[in-house]
Amino acid sequence: MNDELLQPPKGFKDYLQEEEITRKKILNIIENEFINYGFTPIQTSAVENFEVLSSKFANSEETDVYKEIYFFEDKGGRKLGLRYDLTVPLGRVVASNPKTLLPYKRYEIGLVWRDGPVKTGRYREFTQCDADIVGLENGAAEAELLAMAQTIFKKLDIKFKIEIGNRKILESILKNTGVENDKIRKTMISLDKLKKIGFNKVEEELKQKQIPLQTIKKIENYSNLKGVEALKQLKQTLKDENGLKGLKEIEEVLNYCETLQVQNIEFNPFLARGLDYYTGTVFEIFFTDQPITSSIAAGGRYENLIKNFGGRQLTATGITFGLDVILEGVKKTNTKTIAKVLVIPIKNLNDSIKITQTLRENNISTLIDYNDKGVSKNLEHASKQGIPFAIIVGSNELKEGKIVLRNLNTGEQQIITLQQAIQQLQNLKPNEH
Repeated sequence: MNDELLQPPKGFKDYLQEEEITRKKILNIIENEFINYGFTPIQTSAVENFEVLSSKFANSEETDVYKEIYFFEDKGGRKLGLRYDLTVPLGRVVASNPKTLLPYKRYEIGLVWRDGPVKTGRYREFTQCDADIVGLENGAAEAELLAMAQTIFKKLDIKFKIEIGNRKILESILKNTGVENDKIRKTMISLDKLKKIGFNKVEEELKQKQIPLQTIKKIENYSNLKGVEALKQLKQTLKDENGLKGLKEIEEVLNYCETLQVQNIEFNPFLARGLDYYTGTVFEIFFTDQPITSSIAAGGRYENLIKNFGGRQLTATGITFGLDVILEGVKKTNTKTIAKVLVIPIKNLNDSIKITQTLRENNISTLIDYNDKGVSKNLEHASKQGIPFAIIVGSNELKEGKIVLRNLNTGEQQIITLQQAIQQLQNLKPNEH
């Protein structure tokens, strides 16, 4: 078979042992924190009706996300698509379950698909880890999500920064610069690329959208505003109701963030997020010590999505963690297995099988040699696989009710009972295995 056919298609990736073990560790940290914060798991369909994914209240035809939908027809002629995020399915689920108790905190971890550009940490099939709060109107919702993100990234030993903005503020700024109402959404779509492509290329896009040069120059002046000074200046500049509401919302979130001791957070009035359903506060989180420019987590407030699916008028806010881009920035493990112990029989396979099962019953991940390869070859195999311990089952030790426990990292060896070995293995710290 052609070598090219043995590889996944462009934008898709196989994760082998070393990477997948690290991915699982990251996922465990994220999911445990979701649970600590009281989020409940759900699982939605990977395939949606195309009309749901392409509806104007999810994402318009002008957005990159719309252009990147994988769509197809089934044998019944129904037009379907692969979900591009986990938020739109959530909006559909809440709309179709009107008796949902509020506030509703849900999390979901699953694959999504976008037929877009490929770069480090960005693929066409990728895993999102989402947590959303439905029915909580004040800024405590956004602040709690950011506090949770901070905890997750600290546990992953990731240095990060948070940028936060508000769509109402950005819309008000654009009106102040002279952008016409019917071009505000198109302008926001271009401005969402500001960090990725720089203002010169954004300017080219805006010219193609027939935004006057004078207006573009005013936009550029605003684009340099950041932080506390930006908030002060905008309080003096923005006078329309929508802009003032956005300023109030962002200040409320920042105040709750201070209470929750969220650090490394900066106001960026030009943060837009590329998804049409966002209506209020939005945020993105980035590495600060990695060359990767893609956000590692992002989210924001959406106030109309559920209603537009035919549900109640419910506000919601959510965050998504990009597992694949996070993986690019954390240290990979060299281990090729999650097994903690290799049991090595010496002419006593039946007794060794019983020992192996006892270890597994005590939640110790265990492999056993069924091929009678001998001690030295087994120890070499365990070392190559990254298995930290071996239990050698010798006849003399068995007569005394004992086994040999060998630490393959230090070479230390003990002749102890199986129960003593179990206690030692269960008490290991995470970095000791």
